[in-house]
Amino acid sequence: MPTCKYCGQETGGAQFCQTCGAKVEAEPVAPSPIPTMNQQMPYQQPPMGQPYPQYYQPQQMYTPGSNTGLLVGNIILLVISACCFCMIIPLVSVALSIVGVVYSNKIRHATSLAEERHCRNVAIIMLVLSIIFLALGVLVLSIGIYSEYGSFDAFMEAVRESANSK
Repeated sequence: MPTCKYCGQETGGAQFCQTCGAKVEAEPVAPSPIPTMNQQMPYQQPPMGQPYPQYYQPQQMYTPGSNTGLLVGNIILLVISACCFCMIIPLVSVALSIVGVVYSNKIRHATSLAEERHCRNVAIIMLVLSIIFLALGVLVLSIGIYSEYGSFDAFMEAVRESANSK
């Protein structure tokens, strides 16, 4: 039962004390502590078929998948494209392969499934585009050789003659 803080008489739940007339203020109710993940709470098994209370649910830790295939594929394309970058088209393949390597590496450090999928999709797209640009570069080089020399053997003979003349 609330009491008057001035005269100490019980107020019977009234807003003003009947003895001295002072306003009776309700005592502040202390909030019940809300458990956090850092506090040690006694474990209580929930009834059968009931979900765990929110603060007892285990933390979901995300473990990303492997990036080995994409990383190796993008690195191999990077090396091949760098060896063939005598033309502008394979040079584009070098840039795309670098982006693919970066995103392939980000897969292992993803913190969520959505982030892993995004990095994996970008790495796959860069891998496919690198293959396309590298193949396009080889095709353009082959067309140039055949239009200038008539065959690849004639081109190689011209290269040998050029090397022997020096």
